[in-house]
Amino acid sequence: MRAEKRRRQTASASERFFDELDSIVTQSTSLSGVAGTTLEEFLCQNILVKGPFGQLVPFSFEGYAFWKWITRVSQNHPYLVFLKAAQVIFSTWMLGRLTWKGAGTSLKAGLYFPDDTSMKDFHDDRVVPFLQNCKVLHQYLKENQTDNNRTKKLGDFTLALRGTWTKRGVKTIDLDAVGLDEVDEHDEENIEFVPDRLLASKLGWMMFGSQPSLPNFGIHAEFLNSSQGFWLIRCGCGEWNNLIERWLSDHDSIWGFKDKDSKIQPVPGSVFYACAGCGKPLDNQKGEYVNKIQKHDHHGYQLSQLWTPNDPSQLYKRQLNANTSAKRKAFCISVIGWPYSSDEEQPLQREDIERWQSDFVLQDGCQYFTFHGLDQGDTIHGVFGEPTTDGRIKIIGLYKGHVINEIDYYNSIQRFNVYSGVIDAMPNRNFSMKTALKFPDNIRIQFFSKKFAEREEILPGSESVGVIQVNRDVSLQETVDAIKAGLFLFPNPKKLPPADLALYEEFKFHLTMLIRERGEDENGKALWGFKKKVPNHFGMALNSLRLAFETQSESGGSYGGGIG
Repeated sequence: MRAEKRRRQTASASERFFDELDSIVTQSTSLSGVAGTTLEEFLCQNILVKGPFGQLVPFSFEGYAFWKWITRVSQNHPYLVFLKAAQVIFSTWMLGRLTWKGAGTSLKAGLYFPDDTSMKDFHDDRVVPFLQNCKVLHQYLKENQTDNNRTKKLGDFTLALRGTWTKRGVKTIDLDAVGLDEVDEHDEENIEFVPDRLLASKLGWMMFGSQPSLPNFGIHAEFLNSSQGFWLIRCGCGEWNNLIERWLSDHDSIWGFKDKDSKIQPVPGSVFYACAGCGKPLDNQKGEYVNKIQKHDHHGYQLSQLWTPNDPSQLYKRQLNANTSAKRKAFCISVIGWPYSSDEEQPLQREDIERWQSDFVLQDGCQYFTFHGLDQGDTIHGVFGEPTTDGRIKIIGLYKGHVINEIDYYNSIQRFNVYSGVIDAMPNRNFSMKTALKFPDNIRIQFFSKKFAEREEILPGSESVGVIQVNRDVSLQETVDAIKAGLFLFPNPKKLPPADLALYEEFKFHLTMLIRERGEDENGKALWGFKKKVPNHFGMALNSLRLAFETQSESGGSYGGGIG
């Protein structure tokens, strides 16, 4: 009886919530968009989309109840994060929200893409038909001559399409609203400059949307730093069902079958989503988003194919046929809408690092001597390690700074009494050469090549620097193996002050981002190589430190060198 009473109270509260939302969306307020409409009204009354047989049909939330919820709750929220499966009409919704807010104003909205091809494809396949098929927006477009694949002027409103493959592409325009599509594919350094486009705007909208790739990376990291909304489905028995959580725990737990044969040979209509409480079929439209993190400034939503009109039998059949790592990965990312990693792709996990944490802390220097590695770009990441009596290395120092702040970095080399160090030669060759010349007995520069080699490079004026050449994939795999084998000892996070702890957590994350991607040789044989342009900078620095340690007999002079 008490359970039934609680169920009725919950249902009543939910119904009252929707009644209040219905009341809200029928009112025109100062927060409305085009012609005083709500976002829901604008989408349903003005936007045409491709129907199941290729015909144009009015936009509808039928079969997409989760989008109606998001539209009503977050139409004007400034920071939205979407961890999404494939083909869940996110692009249409994002375009609709930006143009609804901007048309009839002088606002500027920008959509960012990872590369030029993605930008042009999105323009031709999504933006052009979206605007042409919407009379109210097309009228604005005809009033202005600016209409190309980078900028659309709808009256005084600007819709810009830009890319993050160069810093210039990121920085060329100031904006009031930003939409970032396929976040996990962007250049991880350049994308950090995108929010700066909003610094002068009072509106300051940010939208992130992407299929996930790896755990704790890209869109998944953004989602974890949000309210983390999951679509919970209510059964008539009173049970609230989180199908994502259940699927992650047991892939078969969410499916129900009309007969025995359906479990082995599913046919249309023979499979359903089953309630965890009573086992009966669930209606995936009778749900609501429930946040794991309450009162978070970032609204985060997980979007899955499980909430769409797709027949569960089709999705279950695809799960049955996911009999390879590649297929399982595609199903998890594209259907479930959740990140996926395998040992082949992500060979290092946090536990591989944390099992070698010892009882010491990070230091500002070392009175004895250390080995050193540096990864460089606009930001430089350095690692300092002190040798132990049993032939291992204690990671006692981490450095992060801007490449132009050379003196600060040089001082760290002295403070840590670097005996032997290896630093990246590229991309700032001038920086690496200057550093090696400042510390000729202690620092060598590193190039990647097919075969290992050590040599000297003669510079104008008869000066020379030490050079080490390594195979990138072979060297990084050796570092991964060394971490797992316990060559390195890591500090105790419980004893670190907040600033050091934050840097150490970034260090650990970078090590887990020593990830690999699958390729093929000329004969079609699978080859795994370490991925580039991912946030693994401290991992690359640790690799250079290992090289400095293992080749120490060929280098090293007086501890710490001198600035001279």
